[in-house]
Amino acid sequence: MVGRYRRTRAERIHLVADEDPAYRTQVRRTFDGRYRIAEAADSDAALEDIERYEGRLAAVILSLTIPGPGDFPVLKALQREKKFWDVPIIATAPTDDPMEETALEMGADEFIGKPHSQKKLLLRTIRAVKSASSQAREHLLRQEAHQDYLTGLLNRRGLLDAVQGLCEGDMPAALYLFDLDDLKRINDMLGHMEGDRMIRQFGALLRAHTRASDIVARFGGDEFVVVMRQMRGEESALEKGEKICRAFREAVFAEHTTVTCTAGVVLCEASKSVYEMIGRADQALYRAKNSAKGTCQLWKE
Repeated sequence: MVGRYRRTRAERIHLVADEDPAYRTQVRRTFDGRYRIAEAADSDAALEDIERYEGRLAAVILSLTIPGPGDFPVLKALQREKKFWDVPIIATAPTDDPMEETALEMGADEFIGKPHSQKKLLLRTIRAVKSASSQAREHLLRQEAHQDYLTGLLNRRGLLDAVQGLCEGDMPAALYLFDLDDLKRINDMLGHMEGDRMIRQFGALLRAHTRASDIVARFGGDEFVVVMRQMRGEESALEKGEKICRAFREAVFAEHTTVTCTAGVVLCEASKSVYEMIGRADQALYRAKNSAKGTCQLWKE
């Protein structure tokens, strides 16, 4: 069993996308004998390798300052394509660079400031790959009984099973409860097919605004639950919820139709059950709806 595992692991590719050839050489030497390494010196080469090694990528070690058109082209491409959502991204940049928060918000799983030790990079990469394996198990949970038929997200059963897989390293985690506002009115005006389309598109929007390591589920009807691992704190949790609500509000679904979603969020406590956390998020959601639909509120005692 051990020999088979090693051969399988060796066949997987770690892509090092970095403009510094000396850095790429250091990574190759550090990972030698453990993982296969592919190298890319600019974003175009990185994107070509990502497509070339589809299905075999174990991780991408990505310099946020790699040359290329626009801002974060490689990171955006990885988040845009569903087939790459399970590939962990370890982002790197100078320690004093303000890009860390942006990269994590855009879907990077880890951030390491430069300069850093190669041992630190190796340990972070191993952790990210192990987390990806956990995500692969979560993917299995989405199938059949654990998958929502309309959106392809986890259903309630899948959500509960996935939450059981959370560990201490995932904390603090933020639990969101999203509700589509006035969906009944949309169903009455435009028909249930249009309502179903909005539910599907909201599910897709949630996936676009979350990381592969986050848990995303349709809880029932027009309610969705999202659990985001390793949340920085209450302020970051609230900002992320507001960003998702704003993105949905700005989306155009049908002529002369404005659709909003409202959310409540709570930072999870290890001593509380998932239903207790959902209950708290629901209280925050209720306050948000009474205050201003299309916004997110944080649960407070």
